[in-house]
Amino acid sequence: MSNQFGSDPPFLQTEEFLPPVSRWASIGGLLVVGVLGAVVVLSALVKYDVTVKASGRVRPQWELQLIQARTDGIVSSIEVTEHQEVEVGEVFAYLETGETPQIRTLQTQQQQRLANVEMYRTQLGEVQVRVEDLRSQILQKSEWIAIAGSTGVQNETNSNYTVALALDKLTRSSPLDAEELQKQWQDLVKQQTQLERQIQYEATALIEIETQLEDGALEIPADGT
Repeated sequence: MSNQFGSDPPFLQTEEFLPPVSRWASIGGLLVVGVLGAVVVLSALVKYDVTVKASGRVRPQWELQLIQARTDGIVSSIEVTEHQEVEVGEVFAYLETGETPQIRTLQTQQQQRLANVEMYRTQLGEVQVRVEDLRSQILQKSEWIAIAGSTGVQNETNSNYTVALALDKLTRSSPLDAEELQKQWQDLVKQQTQLERQIQYEATALIEIETQLEDGALEIPADGT
């Protein structure tokens, strides 16, 4: 009869037990758990930037604008620096125009405009004399002198109104004379108006030419940097 304790019972076979865990394996496991715990704590406390890839297009706030000088020349000075804030209308550079072909052309145009103004002013003076002579003639024929003198007619509007009344009165007494005088009056007034407009046109053109001749400044077209 065999000893009941001499051998392991069937349910306690040695090969069925797990091998014992070594001390280094335990220490390594604790370190891994500690590191993972530290990572979790740090991820909750430390703030970090998230980088996301995305496609897009960058455009300036204002469209690019080409700045052109009014006259040819050489840049003599630049009044702004890189990335400086500027406002519309501010001068950022000056040009040395000198005796360029464009300048000479403008000077020729200037002399021609001045001659035109002088000619038109002379013609206007002659027409104004004829207007006054005809006005006096109309008032005399219509016997309007006393009334015109008593009302103190001074400006052109009142003068034209007085002539219109005188012609209307003359039409009742001498319609043929009134018709002829009215035609002459209208022609002279038309000439006077045309000459005044022509003088104004030439004067405006002269101002533009003088601006181009004297202004060598380049202005900024929009606010920005």
